[in-house]
Amino acid sequence: MNKSLDNVNVRLAEGNIKINDVTINNFIKSAKDLDYDSNVYMNDATVNNIEKMNLYDAKLTMKNSKISNANLVASAYSQITATNSTILKSSFNLDESKMSIKQSNLDTLKSLNNHSKISISKTTLMNHNDFRMFGTGHFVGSGLSVEGLDLTSEHGYVRYFDKKYGNAIRIRLMLIIC
Repeated sequence: MNKSLDNVNVRLAEGNIKINDVTINNFIKSAKDLDYDSNVYMNDATVNNIEKMNLYDAKLTMKNSKISNANLVASAYSQITATNSTILKSSFNLDESKMSIKQSNLDTLKSLNNHSKISISKTTLMNHNDFRMFGTGHFVGSGLSVEGLDLTSEHGYVRYFDKKYGNAIRIRLMLIIC
């Protein structure tokens, strides 16, 4: 109810955490060995620092929210969903998980993805966002606004507007990806 909390430390197994209409300065979700199947739902929330959030076969859902300086590790078929939200200066490591971002803003997000699926649509990417795909990872972007674009693949190929470009493409201008 439009409140502010300084520090929130959560330990939970097989449960849900609902964070609504609040500002949290420091949020910690416990280590993986203490935490599994625990879902986090954020609605109209601002979280300024997430020292570490582990998701193990769990969900993180953000609506109309903003997170900054987040360190997130998702594994074992976890799901991250963001709608109409902002993710700023954060690091997401996904292993066999899914991330879906819609109508949001990404500013300096670093994402390492192993056997994971990333879907980003109708979103603005600002500054330097880095998505690295390993294993059988899959990245799909549509309706994106970006300031510049570097697409590279070490073991695959880059396809842009249905044209194959080998393993790299660099575009330096404002564009919209459809």
